[in-house]
Amino acid sequence: MEQFLLFHLDRELFGLHIDYIQEIVESPTFHYIPRAPRHLFGAINFHGNVVPIVDLAALIGYEGDQHDARVAILSLNIATLGLAFTSVGAIVSLDTEGMQPVTPEVSSKQLIHGVLTSDEGMINLLDVPQLLSSLGED
Repeated sequence: MEQFLLFHLDRELFGLHIDYIQEIVESPTFHYIPRAPRHLFGAINFHGNVVPIVDLAALIGYEGDQHDARVAILSLNIATLGLAFTSVGAIVSLDTEGMQPVTPEVSSKQLIHGVLTSDEGMINLLDVPQLLSSLGED
């Protein structure tokens, strides 16, 4: 069993492995970034560091402007990055042995590396390395 933070992008349920998460920040103050791509929600001051916040729904191509007041701060080897979601759920334990793989085309477009079925429904597992790769393409 592995632990995942569940969140929604529009009406789709996603899971983010908690090993990537440094902290969940409640109601941060966002600062506008001029000429930033649509998916760059802004930046926040996180413990004295400027951290960009990515609107994951906009990056994937979902419509809508609804965002949870909380953002997830990811501490990655190459950078610290924040993610904004439509809504943030709970941390749950999931058995990844039943994960269904996705085709490379779906994976690169939707930033998922697999799908799990649980009591919560179908959960798309976020592919963080693919997410970083897609951000580097801008």
